[in-house]
Amino acid sequence: WRKDGFLATNSLVASMVLLARAYAPDHQTLHRELRKLDEAWVASRRLAMLESLNGALIACGSPLIVLFGTIGRAAATDVESKMSEAALVTCQIADYRQFAHGRHLQVIDPKPTPFIVAFTSATDRSLADATLELLPQHVSILKIELPNDPLLAEIIGVIDAILLVDIIAEARGIDPGQPVVPQFGRELHALDIAQLRSEEMHETPIAIKRKFAFRLFSSDQDAAWESAKAEFCNKL
Repeated sequence: WRKDGFLATNSLVASMVLLARAYAPDHQTLHRELRKLDEAWVASRRLAMLESLNGALIACGSPLIVLFGTIGRAAATDVESKMSEAALVTCQIADYRQFAHGRHLQVIDPKPTPFIVAFTSATDRSLADATLELLPQHVSILKIELPNDPLLAEIIGVIDAILLVDIIAEARGIDPGQPVVPQFGRELHALDIAQLRSEEMHETPIAIKRKFAFRLFSSDQDAAWESAKAEFCNKL
């Protein structure tokens, strides 16, 4: 692992692997599949993506619409996050049926036409194909096939997101790992939230306060919540 840059790609993938290992019903199969994701696999995955993109719309900063189905939400979220945080292109995400409820009108006008990135898997390939086949001819589409195992699919999908950002950034001559951060941005990041919260928020731990809106009991039970929180943290 190399040191993380501005977008923290290494720690993100590592965290996802740890979570997948913690919850995988079949650890041996997951471990075997993860070992296939070596440098040669990454290079091959990037090359295939680059060949599918053709570079035309990517280089000029066309807006992206990222579609996903039952699998691929984490990947789509990460594409939007990295594109926005690196200020590469405007990007929005939607599942296939959400896209059908009005968002598809954005692709009517060929200038500028959003570039469609579609994450698909065997689970929802029929819906994805039916959706994409109905789009106008001038719409460029990058289909990214993910495995059917949700744990493995989201890890590979996030790696795909990183590769896609890398390709677009290279085409635009931008280093997303070392962006120019203006002074106001540094000051925004450095804001001391503890000094800006209300006194009421200081009184109750946020882990408990988040649950207050849903509770159906009186405030005299706060001590029980405090005790339960401490017990849970000790177990962790």
